[in-house]
Amino acid sequence: MALRYQLHPGDRIALLEANAELEFEQWEGQVGAMLDEPAFTAEHKILFDRRGVTALESEAFVQAVLNDLEHNAWRLRDTLWAIVIGDTPESCGRARSLAHRATRFGIETRVFTDLIRARVWLLESAPAVLPVAS
Repeated sequence: MALRYQLHPGDRIALLEANAELEFEQWEGQVGAMLDEPAFTAEHKILFDRRGVTALESEAFVQAVLNDLEHNAWRLRDTLWAIVIGDTPESCGRARSLAHRATRFGIETRVFTDLIRARVWLLESAPAVLPVAS
């Protein structure tokens, strides 16, 4: 499977791990299943590990993900997301664009190339209350 999720109740981290190029339907299915998990709570912080993906997402994929985040904003509002990417300029640009645009829905997102730094940021940070664009 190109994307899977795992909940870590002790540190309240929900791990989304991608190991291949994603189709939007995979994203929608796994994120939807994660959000529907009874163990998933508003206190979970999301760690999206994409280091295993070498292909650059299309702008259409990024827009579909943003639409999905907007649709689920009521469940994700004030959630922290850390996106961990491979160390390439292309993936960094696309991830930063997604992170910046997600703030419109009250989702604070940062991009990292180091998994440990991403986890530390999630564990040590409280979500900022972001204004939501109307």
